[in-house]
Amino acid sequence: MCNHNPAENTSSTEISITRRSCLTGIAAGTGLIAGCFGSGNDTGFSAKDVPEFSVDESAQPTPILLAYTIPESSSIEFLDEFELKLAIGNAGGSPISDQTIELGMKFGNNSDDPFSPTVNVPEPVSTDLPEIESGEWKSIRVSMRVNAGGNWTIKSNAVAHPSFNPQIDVKPKQLNVGDVVSSEIGHFEIRALKPEYRRAIHYQTEEGGIGMFSEEATGLIQAEDGNIFVVHRFHIENTSGEKTVGFGRTQANNGFGNANIIVRSGQTITSDRIRDPLDVGENKELFGDNYIDTDQTKELVVIQEIEETKITEATMTLSLWGNSEDILFDTIQESPAVPEFELESATVSEQDDGTAVINLTVKNIGEGAGTFYGAGQFYASRPTASNWVFLPDGITMALDPGEKVTESFVPSRGGERFRILPFKKELEV
Repeated sequence: MCNHNPAENTSSTEISITRRSCLTGIAAGTGLIAGCFGSGNDTGFSAKDVPEFSVDESAQPTPILLAYTIPESSSIEFLDEFELKLAIGNAGGSPISDQTIELGMKFGNNSDDPFSPTVNVPEPVSTDLPEIESGEWKSIRVSMRVNAGGNWTIKSNAVAHPSFNPQIDVKPKQLNVGDVVSSEIGHFEIRALKPEYRRAIHYQTEEGGIGMFSEEATGLIQAEDGNIFVVHRFHIENTSGEKTVGFGRTQANNGFGNANIIVRSGQTITSDRIRDPLDVGENKELFGDNYIDTDQTKELVVIQEIEETKITEATMTLSLWGNSEDILFDTIQESPAVPEFELESATVSEQDDGTAVINLTVKNIGEGAGTFYGAGQFYASRPTASNWVFLPDGITMALDPGEKVTESFVPSRGGERFRILPFKKELEV
């Protein structure tokens, strides 16, 4: 056995470029890499890049991974395809000829724990090697495509030099309003939409108590003082005519059961916070357990509560696998004009038939147009719950800046004492 400080063998003619089967994708069971030979005279390596390695003169041809180069790692994003160059030596005593090795990708955040989120990394693919004399090295080029944001490395059935430790940092794909990311294998296209801004959000619940039947009601959750709700929106289109796509606990052909949302500032608001379903609007669906049928498009929303002074920091990242950072929605480039609402007046009176009617006037004193979400309550003594009981219907008003609207409604429940949220304005007949 002897040590070699090798120089690349370039005495032969330029290595011919040979295509390998390209396995790219995002969904479970799909591949990620395609291999081809690079030019023997265009290696991307210098002698100092390639470490010394030991040669066993009595051994069969033995490929050894020595070094790698990639484009600037900061430029590689989720679903990008990039070229990887590998320096491969021969640590055996006879030439490598007509030999293949397996090359694949390994996601750094994957765990051996079967209950932990895992990126479905594909099986490695076989790559033909050029002829390499004993103790010498040559380079190959491999075209790669990654299906998760995070740290990746290279795996192979070939021996790796102790200094061979690839670390490939893959950034999430960043989307501004109107930007799109798509996967032919995953059968989806995701488009970022313009966010909305709310001071409060309706939710659906049931209200009852001692001496009262339980009835459907509209509750209200409001942002804390100084905060605002940012409603992130995106379209997801199922581009397949045969396979379904799903997030969470839904059963789908291309299912991302551990998909979740990551925010760096503030917090996400989910139905779990109030144990009742949030009302995010017509033709919209809260991100979570979502099923997208063949050739279907849905608008999904994520609600983030954040300090109003930090609204430009209201980004969110979609992790398709649960342990990755894949799509960064950065849709607020500058501080937006947002609505703010003031209660100008509220009264309750008794009609000729003895029922109550509530009149209220709300004004938008903010700089942006928006929708006012409010709720009415009536008073009832309940030993095990709040004495303020939500009415069946919520209050909704679309207001431009400076505009005020007056509405009247007859509460379908209650007697003589009422309250208007979010202003906590109490009224009595």
